[in-house]
Amino acid sequence: MQDIDINEIRLLYKNASNNSRKCDELYQKLDFKEVEQHPIFLGYRGATQAIRAKHSFFPHLKYARFREAMHILDRAIIKDEHSAELRFLRFTIQTNSPAIFNYKGQIQEDKNIMTDTLSQTEVDPGLIKVIATALFESDATTKTEKDLAKEHLDKLQ
Repeated sequence: MQDIDINEIRLLYKNASNNSRKCDELYQKLDFKEVEQHPIFLGYRGATQAIRAKHSFFPHLKYARFREAMHILDRAIIKDEHSAELRFLRFTIQTNSPAIFNYKGQIQEDKNIMTDTLSQTEVDPGLIKVIATALFESDATTKTEKDLAKEHLDKLQ
């Protein structure tokens, strides 16, 4: 496996939704044969494939890429079902995917794991930042969840 910096992956992921070149760059970084043995990187690969679907021009390619993305991301979560980072990835995809794809069934479950993770002191600050930001910016969170996210974002500054 090549050396991959998780913080670089997180930053590319953040920018991939609005920048197809960043999306392609991230997808290439995650294109290594051992990715299956690393659930976090497998999850980012799946989430990135979903964003590639968004950037695709042809409807059949959008659909094919999104279906593949769902399978990859779900496979990663099966490998590490308690990973807040994988739940964050699925949450961001589910809350931003079109209803026609019918991929919204675990939003509450993922939010629960994400909010539980915020209160754990031993968690990587980079992970806290991406989770708290996602919760704070999402339309799928309650005021209480947004307040909790804001509290953790404020602690990081």
